[in-house]
Amino acid sequence: MSADKLLKTPHGVFRIVPFDGKHIEAFSTLWNAAFGRPLDPHIRRWKFENNPFGMLMTLCYAENGDLVACFGGIPYSALYHGHLIRILHAVDNMSHPKYRGVLSGRKGLFVQVVEHFLAHQAPSSQICFIYGYPGERHYRLGHLMLGYKPLPGSLHAMSANHHKMKMKYYPLWRIVEEIPDAEDLETLSRCASHSLAFSVLRNAVFFQWRFLQHPCGAYRVWTCRRAWQRQLRGYAVWRAMDGEAILVDLFWDGSEAALKALIGRSCADLVSKGMTSLQAWVPQRAYLPEVFYALGFRQAQEALHIVPAYVQRPLSPVLFPEEAAQSFYGTMADADLY
Repeated sequence: MSADKLLKTPHGVFRIVPFDGKHIEAFSTLWNAAFGRPLDPHIRRWKFENNPFGMLMTLCYAENGDLVACFGGIPYSALYHGHLIRILHAVDNMSHPKYRGVLSGRKGLFVQVVEHFLAHQAPSSQICFIYGYPGERHYRLGHLMLGYKPLPGSLHAMSANHHKMKMKYYPLWRIVEEIPDAEDLETLSRCASHSLAFSVLRNAVFFQWRFLQHPCGAYRVWTCRRAWQRQLRGYAVWRAMDGEAILVDLFWDGSEAALKALIGRSCADLVSKGMTSLQAWVPQRAYLPEVFYALGFRQAQEALHIVPAYVQRPLSPVLFPEEAAQSFYGTMADADLY
């Protein structure tokens, strides 16, 4: 755990501290000030109180008790070329509008909060890699002052209209809407690590928290198996509401045939159940984009204005961020946007 730090400025003394449960009310107040809306109490409970991974953050307080900035995120377990490591998906990084004059610039408070996190809290928590989906403004700041770099082959927005979907038949595959069990997920995680060399560990703990306990409750899961085999070869998680389906997670063992069947059949089922618009953020890796193009998806405007990025600075001798980023596979499930 990182020690507290005092920052003396012309605007007063500020205190940098690590996050724990006693800071949640101050965090919620900062959220309201930064985003102009209250933090949903159901999301707050899910993300902070019921999160099996916890939240790893560095906070900055003014002398009057205002929380003015924070940096951190969700510390996931991940598989990197078969080795279990800890990585951080950066979320909820923000600053108080009232303190922007103190927070900006290379010596501003926000940059110092991030520097403190990278120098102390990340190493003490064995974080090897930091990535996230910041907004464009946050990315520009991070790129200039903190070493943010775009994730290679990262998510690109795609969409399809139900009238233009190309439906196909997959007789060799059994694609059904169901919740995979813990044993299936563990086996799939091990198998997928051979083709997806670096990704968040999508085991039963992750799956249960991210989808089954999420307060939105609108996720639908399709699994993929060979017609004559029991082994789970992949799954796709869609969020379906009001005639629109959004692909939140896609995880499979590397088989192109399995992926085509999984996406093709789940899309067909969604259209048959009344979905008129399908949206996906697709990693630009190997054959993935072509599979979506073949089904009728096309490039779409980036409605969320996010820039998938990673912190270039080395944090651990276990991996070099630039090299690791080349093989990283992430989806919208890593974040809390959907």
